[in-house]
Amino acid sequence: MAFDPTKQSRQDTGEFGYRIFKKDEIDISNGDDEQLVSDLARIGRRAQIANSKIADATIGNGAQIIDSNVGNDTVVGCAALVSESDLGEANKIGEYSSIRSSRFDSNRGGIELLDYVTVTASQIGAEVRANPYTFIRESTIGDRCEFTGYSSITNSTIGDNSHVGERCTIKGVEIAGDAVIEDRVTILEGCVLMSGVRINEETDIDCLVTLHEHAFVDRDVTIKEGSSVGQNTVVKDRVIISEGANIHENVVVGTKSRIGRGAEIHAGTTIGEYAEICDGAVIGENCVIEENAYVPAHTVVESGETFYNRT
Repeated sequence: MAFDPTKQSRQDTGEFGYRIFKKDEIDISNGDDEQLVSDLARIGRRAQIANSKIADATIGNGAQIIDSNVGNDTVVGCAALVSESDLGEANKIGEYSSIRSSRFDSNRGGIELLDYVTVTASQIGAEVRANPYTFIRESTIGDRCEFTGYSSITNSTIGDNSHVGERCTIKGVEIAGDAVIEDRVTILEGCVLMSGVRINEETDIDCLVTLHEHAFVDRDVTIKEGSSVGQNTVVKDRVIISEGANIHENVVVGTKSRIGRGAEIHAGTTIGEYAEICDGAVIGENCVIEENAYVPAHTVVESGETFYNRT
């Protein structure tokens, strides 16, 4: 529980104190009964604290904390701006960070935001780590997530236990828990990634794509607008999936294959390397499309068939 300076004394003196060390150049505005600074708090120079309750925190030089509640053992680095926020226990916010209109988990804590991280109008769960140059705007981040750095998360929801690699761009996306998104991945508006999805590096996912539970997308894959990748499906490296393609569950799409617009690949099918499934083709359940196969537009391959036709 967060330390309440109205009810507890950290020095066990039986008295409730609100003493401040290093008081140079501090402006504690509106010093009324609602503004309390606990024993053992250390407030750096040039800090400004307005209408806030501070408990056993170290606030670095140049910080501004406005209309905020700051929990126990919080460290706010130099030149940070914390505005209209609730910060949980045992958090560390690095130098030059900017946190605005955001709410951190107030019970479990463990958040670590390192240098040059920006969090704006977002809700951050417990035990989250964001490395330098991570930008989180208007988003909800679950517990135990990690952001490797240099990534931008905008207007998105990311579930618990998720990992986002370096230099990723995620805009307007819903990502369920246990997702692993490797480096240099782009995921655009309206996409839905269900639990346990893994996306390897250099992948581009266009708008309105759905990746179902435990789908695996290998490196350098392109998935175009409105496509769907089913549960437990594996899309190997350098595959191109065109607009509106629908790949069902337990499908394997081989390396450098191409799936055309509006193609339908049913459950249990295996597509070999370098195969091309043209626009509007329908591949039934448990089919085998061999390596280098060419399936012409609007072709129907019946369930259980092996397709040999090549060019």
